[in-house]
Amino acid sequence: SWNLSWNADGIDLDRAKIGFIGMGAIAIETARRIRTLSDECEMVFHVPKGIRCSFEEGTYGMYQVGIADLFSTCTVVVPMVPLTEHTTNLINYSVFSMMNRNALFVNMARGKVVNTADLTRALQEGIIRHAILDTTDPEPLPKDHPLWTLPNCTITPHFAT
Repeated sequence: SWNLSWNADGIDLDRAKIGFIGMGAIAIETARRIRTLSDECEMVFHVPKGIRCSFEEGTYGMYQVGIADLFSTCTVVVPMVPLTEHTTNLINYSVFSMMNRNALFVNMARGKVVNTADLTRALQEGIIRHAILDTTDPEPLPKDHPLWTLPNCTITPHFAT
């Protein structure tokens, strides 16, 4: 059974800088909902090469940034890209190393967008503060996988889809 009463030691939404990687329909709707909750929250996005995007800069006050800038300055990082040959393992240890140490990482993309071993290492080393995972690789994670026991990792039952 799933315990959904978790608390990821949250971030003040009005002071957050949220970075979206990819701006498809789900990312756009997520940004819209965030904007209804906070006019103060800063939101940025980056669209990797090869990913279609019709999102217009300025919508919801969002602007496009380079990928390194997104990783290094955002307090919340949310990949929302499809799984392609270019996005497989897009998020790896070198990316986690660029992130703000207080960053909250929320994976709503396909599990294989994130290198699971690298994420585990980054969490164990405290390179990022917390990860919330709606998807994993493999999925489901084996019962003995270390991500299940890390205090700075929350895994949901893939219900964001």
